[in-house]
Formats: sequence, structure tokens, C-alpha cells
Amino acid sequence: AQAFCKAVARQEVLPVAMQESRAAITKPLETAEPWRDANRDGVAEQSLGQWCLPILMSHAPMQALINWDFTPQAPESEVFLVDSLADNITLPPVFIGRRKELRELGQALSSGRMQQLLITGPGGQGKTALAGKLARKFEQQGYLVHAYSARPSESSWENFLFHLKSSLSDQLLEQVERRWGLCQNELQQAQLLLNALKQQGPLVLLFDNLESVQKPETGELIDATLKTWLQAAQKFPEIVILLTSRWAVPGIESHPLARPSYGDFLRYIQYLNLDLTRERKRALYPVLGGNFKGLQLFQAAQELGIGQSAFLERVQTAQRDLQVYMAVEQVVGYLQSEERVLLERLPVYTTPVTESGIKAIAGDLVAPLEALQTLVRLSLVEVEVVQLGKKRHQAYQISPLITEWLQKQKQQKLSFFKKWFKKPDRLSLKLRKQAAAHQRWLFEHGLKTVSHVITVHEALQLAEQQEEANRFALDYIVPYFHRVGMYRTLLDKWLPDLRKSGDKETQARAFSYSATTYHYLGDYDNALEYHQQSLTIIREIGDRAGEGTTLNNISQIYDAQGDYETALDYLQQSLQIRLEIGDRAGEGTTLNNISGIYRARGDYETALDYLQQSLEILREIGDRAGEGGSLNNISQIYDAQGDYETALDYLQQSLKIRREIGDRAGEGRSLNNISQIFKARGDYETALDYLQQSLTIQREIGDLAGSCATLFNMGHIHWSNEDKQQAYAHWLQVYAIAKKIGEAQALAALESLAKHLGGEGLAFWERLGSE
Repeated sequence: AQAFCKAVARQEVLPVAMQESRAAITKPLETAEPWRDANRDGVAEQSLGQWCLPILMSHAPMQALINWDFTPQAPESEVFLVDSLADNITLPPVFIGRRKELRELGQALSSGRMQQLLITGPGGQGKTALAGKLARKFEQQGYLVHAYSARPSESSWENFLFHLKSSLSDQLLEQVERRWGLCQNELQQAQLLLNALKQQGPLVLLFDNLESVQKPETGELIDATLKTWLQAAQKFPEIVILLTSRWAVPGIESHPLARPSYGDFLRYIQYLNLDLTRERKRALYPVLGGNFKGLQLFQAAQELGIGQSAFLERVQTAQRDLQVYMAVEQVVGYLQSEERVLLERLPVYTTPVTESGIKAIAGDLVAPLEALQTLVRLSLVEVEVVQLGKKRHQAYQISPLITEWLQKQKQQKLSFFKKWFKKPDRLSLKLRKQAAAHQRWLFEHGLKTVSHVITVHEALQLAEQQEEANRFALDYIVPYFHRVGMYRTLLDKWLPDLRKSGDKETQARAFSYSATTYHYLGDYDNALEYHQQSLTIIREIGDRAGEGTTLNNISQIYDAQGDYETALDYLQQSLQIRLEIGDRAGEGTTLNNISGIYRARGDYETALDYLQQSLEILREIGDRAGEGGSLNNISQIYDAQGDYETALDYLQQSLKIRREIGDRAGEGRSLNNISQIFKARGDYETALDYLQQSLTIQREIGDLAGSCATLFNMGHIHWSNEDKQQAYAHWLQVYAIAKKIGEAQALAALESLAKHLGGEGLAFWERLGSE
């Protein structure tokens, strides 16, 4: 075979190459050891270089196998694109080798012989790559995979929890949010959420880079939250748990990741297009411990012109766990000034950024983009493709391994600096502020995804701009979670810290959102308490607009409890303030709510007059949410008067707006009201369909008051269909909820219904429920 290939390489035609290969068969291998027959002691035979020659067929045997008429060109250097698993774990562009481990570990996990797998080993050894590959295989089998990196620069626990909850079905999310506040500790919350996820199908949890939250001397986990979640997940044998760390974790059996095989190491050398002699390859493998990242850095050293022998001699003396870091030090040491400065600035970003982000922190650098490309070429910075709007862009992020090395170098310098000068690291703070400003700029210019909004908030906090971070959260994060019905997440994770703000206006807004959130959950006592605290602060700082809003919101609690006189009093105070300061939006909202009081009293003419005034203002100022609410309320006036066609027209307009703006609570109310039009027409099947849609949304977002109305109406549909058992079942659900949250309107309706059924008011439902 060697003779054949050499002939082809000399540009010989096929017949000549074949003849040379046949001639070589008759010659003994000069470099081979004698072959000995194990069954015949003392007998040795010289082995010939024999191999089976296939019959080669060709219509033109005198034609060369290769067209040598071409201009040789050096292969282009490859850009390493990274893939992301669940927005948190950065995986390598290719996965090489580890076939045995993939097969054996995958089978052990799939069969249930092993529930959790902790992969340990030094940095750059491929722990994350192997865990990610296993997770991908499970994903292909229908498993739901969620990943979290304990390294602070890669992901946040809040983002991890958000992804967990977002993957739940609407029904399961509603159940989790409804029960979340009843949990007495974090372990119960973890068990609640994991149990809900498990119900949707098989689940894989991947926890990466645990060394970031371990004590180096003992390996003990120091992150209480992560320990709790691991404890909770271990209670569900069907959940597959994948973990990676440089160190073992006490109490968890670990799988030390051996160095890649020499064959895999050679494959990676081929992938990198490294031109090395056989001797160099063999020498490099033990020195780098087969570490792929070290091989990338070795390639970088080669491109910088560093001699191979000198490079190997320097790295060879380092301990196994520091081999890669020594290589980093050597490569970084040969960077030009601007390249080194840019490298040291890149860790201020916790997520990949485009070239505009690089320019934002470039400062006095003359050619930052050229420096960036050098860092990419040297594998110090990774690249991935991201979608921004309708265009795809390359985004850059410093390798986690390089970030760790830089942090160690910086800690050593800061320790010396503080010892002698005791001054803060002002440059680092300045860079963090520049990074936060860039993330904010991306948001303001169209990147308004939930994950990026959270990234902006984190960037502002890292830049020590806490009050601005608080205001940003109240402007964008809190309203989003409120709109999609994640009320428990707001009350547990976001609003408590915001209420502690040093800024009075921020405090007042946080108390107000807390009150509104409790109102939606039907907890009127807490809602009223937080509104009163908000009102006290607002009056203290002289915020007249905020005072008008809070008075309006307080009125709705009394309205829900059936105290219309008190509700109207607060509304009149609110309207007076809003008229005085020219708050047209607030005026429209308050007029709308005043109409509800008159509608509840049966004064439809006055109610409709207030609603028309409200609708005119809301359309004038472009308040889509308010317009949707007013249209819904106008429909109820016509419905009460028996004009179903007009009522349905207003409801369809309301529903369209509420769906367009993502107002889930409003959508549920409009669907409930549409059902009543079809019920009045005798189309019970369509009515029940709309009610079911309404109830699904209300349960999803935890709208208990809204679900009372929907369940009450469903009971009437079943009664009309002569299914009395289902009717009573739905009405009893209404009683249980209304009694718990003090929903006055629902209780009044039930009391009236009980008398109609021959019962004795609410006592009828109490007795029926106990039976």
C-alpha cells in the first residue's frame, strides 16, 4: 500500500503504481519484527508485506488518478462556532471520540442502573462536551433537557428557573404558581416544580462547572440553593442528573474522565490542520494530557512562531491540572499590547456580544476589531452565530477557561496593589458601566427578548447601578411577568428586593405592583395593605399622578368585596386628582371603573355614559389595554339590555385587542363574557367552549376571582343541559374559592342562586360541600 501511494504521489499513472505495489509484496518488511507462532515454540517466520490487491477497473488505465493541474493553497483557518444547550451551557463545535463512555454511561442512565452521573477531571478535558453529548442523545429520545452552569459568567439561577417554568404546559404552570406560595421552604418548591416537569415526560437536568461552588479543600458544595435542588431531584429516580466538576463532590459517586485516547487526540490534530511529525505528536500527547483545549493553545503558540521544543519543555514541568493554564500564560505573553488589553476587558460581558459590543469597551484602542480577530484565531475567544432582528451576526465571548486564568492573574495583582496602595479597581467598574450601557442600547434598539431583558438587569447590577437596575426591572421585567401571570415569581423573587430600594419612588411602585399582584391572586387583605403603604410614600414625595393611580386601585378592592359606596368614594378622589393634573390616561381608567359601580347598581344609562367618555379618552391617547377593557365593559351594558348583537360586536373588538397586546387576564374575561351571548341564544355547546378557554387562561395565571365567574357560568350551562350533578360541582368550586378570597360578588350570586334552588343562602353551599 505504501509503494502504491508513493507512486501516485510521484504522479505515476495507474499501471505503473500497480506494478510497483505488486513488486513490493515480494519483499520482506525491513522495519518489522519477526512474526512468531505462539503455538510453535522457537519457530519464527519472516513476514512479507502481503495485502489483498483488489481488481481495479478503468476505461482509461493510462490516465493519472489525480489531476495535478492546480495551484496549491493553504487551508483556511477555521472559526470555532459554539452551540448552546438551554441557553446556559456552551458546547464545542465538534464532538470527537469517547465512544465507549457514551455507550456505557448512556446505557447505565437509560436503563435506570444509574440516576446521576458526576463527570470529574481537569479543565479542558471535555467534561462539558461529554455531558452535553449525553444530554443531546436523551433529547433525541424525547427527554426534556434543562441545563445550568454554576460558573457566574455563563448563566444565572433566575434564568434557569425561568426556563424550567416556561417549559411547563399552561395547566401545570398554573398549578405550580398557585401552590408555590404555600411551600414552606425551597426544598418543597423544588419538589413541586420538578414533579410538574416530570409529569410532562422524561427529564434530564445538567449542572455544569460545580467547581465554581465547591470548597477546593473538601469538594463540599457551598451553594445552598443548588444543594437543595440536587437533594430534591434525587428523590425522583426517573429524573436523569448530569453533573460536571473538576473535583469530586462528597456523597456523589464520580466518574473521573480519563484523557482522550491517542486516536482521538490524532483526530483532533487532523481537525485543527496541525502539521506535526509523528514524533512530535507522540511527544505532545502526554505533555498536554490529551487535553483538546491545550492542543488549541499549542496551535496558537505555533502560529506565533514559538519553537515547539521550548514550548514543550516549559509546559512539561507543570502539574496535570495546571498544564492548560501554563499554555495560556505563554500564548497571552506573546500578544501585542492592544490584544492583551482587549482580552482583559472581555470578561465584563456575561453573554456573547457582536462587534458593536466590542467597540463599546474598546476605549482608547486603535484597532479593536483586528485585535479581536487575533484573539479568535488563537482560540482565546469563541464565536457563535446569533439572530438579531432579521439578520444573523457573529457574536463573541471569551472562553471560560481563559476567563478563569485572567481572574487568577488579576487577583494576584489586586492583592499586591491593595497591600501597597489600597485603591479600588476603578477601571474595572468603568468597563462594567460601558458594558451595561451597551446591553441597554441593544434593548432600546430592538433586542427585547426576555433573556436579554434579564441580561440588561444583571449588567446594571454588575456595574453597581442598582437603582437604575431597579427602575429597569419595574419598567420591563415586572410588567412582563405580571402580564403572563407569573405572580408567585414576582412576589417571591423580584418585588421583595425592589420594595427595599433606597429610592422612594421605586419603593412606592414596588408596593403598588405587590398590591396589584395580590389582588389578582384574590388576596385582598395583603393587596389593601400594600396599596396603603404605597399611598403613604406617594403622598410623602408629592407624587400626585401616583396618588391618583393608587386611589383608583384601592377602589377596585372594595368593588370586588361589594362595598360600592367606599369604592365610589375612592374613585371620585382619584378622578379629581387626575382632572387637576391633566392625567388623561388615568382619567379614562377611572371613568371606566366608575361606570362599573353604576352597572352593578343597575343604572345602565349612567354607566354607559361614563364608559363612552372613557373610551373616547383611551382611544385619543392610544391606550390599547384600557381600550380593550372599556370595550368589554360596554358590551356588558348591551348584554344586560338584551342587545346581544351589539354586545358581541364590542366583545369581539375587546378580545382582538387583548390578544394583540398579550393581556391574558383580560382575554379570559372577554372569553367568559362572549360565552354568555351564546348561552342567551341557546347555543350551549359554543358557550361551554368559550368558558373552557376562559377557565384555562385564568387557572394558568392564577386569576381566582375571574375563575369564580367562569365556573359559575359553566354551572348554569350544565344546569340548562339538565346535568345537575356537574352544575352543583362547578358551583361548589365557586363557593370554595370565593369563601377563601372573600369574593363578594360571587358570594352574593351564590346566595341568590341558593334561594332560587330552595336553599337557605350560603349555608346551603356550606352544607352541600360538607356532604
